[in-house]
Amino acid sequence: MTISVKSIMNNLSPSYRIRLIAGKNGIDDTNINWVSVVEDYSVEKFKNDNQIILTSVMRYSTDEDLMSLAKNLYKVNAKALIVNIGRYIYSIPIDLKEYCDKINMPLYTIPGDVLMSDVAKDISHILILDEAKELSITEVIQGIIFNTENFQNQINKLSMYGFSEESTYCPIILKFEEYKHDNEFLLRSLRSFFDNEFKNIYNGRILTTFLYNRTITIILADAKKEFIDNFVNALNKKFASEFLNCKAYICIGKLNDNIYNLSNNFKKLLPMLNVSLKNDKNIIYYDDM
Repeated sequence: MTISVKSIMNNLSPSYRIRLIAGKNGIDDTNINWVSVVEDYSVEKFKNDNQIILTSVMRYSTDEDLMSLAKNLYKVNAKALIVNIGRYIYSIPIDLKEYCDKINMPLYTIPGDVLMSDVAKDISHILILDEAKELSITEVIQGIIFNTENFQNQINKLSMYGFSEESTYCPIILKFEEYKHDNEFLLRSLRSFFDNEFKNIYNGRILTTFLYNRTITIILADAKKEFIDNFVNALNKKFASEFLNCKAYICIGKLNDNIYNLSNNFKKLLPMLNVSLKNDKNIIYYDDM
């Protein structure tokens, strides 16, 4: 999901009186999978990564217990920790604040009279809406590319999500040689890679990612040549070679083109991919052919 920790917290009710006390450099992190209320601090209890965690620290007895929780959360790439203050704990240890600052994990507090279940419910609602938005954007882009609905209707829908006719759109397709995992895992891994590698600069530029004809399609919006070069090189070297341990073939469509040409631009990529595979060339730009 593309929504950030900061956006989620800003969308919560002011009545929760949530306060950021450490880890402010991590509030722009995205790719948040879910939210959980946790009281068992052993790392084995964290079934999923990339979560926002709430706790009342009811099993808290020493500062070391809280530090152990934070370290276990770091191991599973937790996106934020929210501590309920005033029932079982009355202040946050300075060591915990310093640790969260060090690892860039946002640390929030809520007063003891605020129900954690209410906060968790509202966060889950925000995440569900964000996921629905992502799916809708993907459906709109696919409709534009494959001409499945009235074109102007699709443009109007896209504008609802902040993208205009004046924006530029660049399609990219990827094929990974000898890739052995399932495609859904591949998509999740890609989105996590985007978050970790480009979280400070890609916001709004990676419009959508989806599977098509045994390839991965990525649509970039308002992306300049320098960004696209860095993006493609990172996909080829860091994601394909280092993470997946396989070879990637990447074809980049016409740069700085408008939404009205996106369908034709995209359809030119599949023949380009055949050229890439035939000549064993990792990266091909349409503008260079």
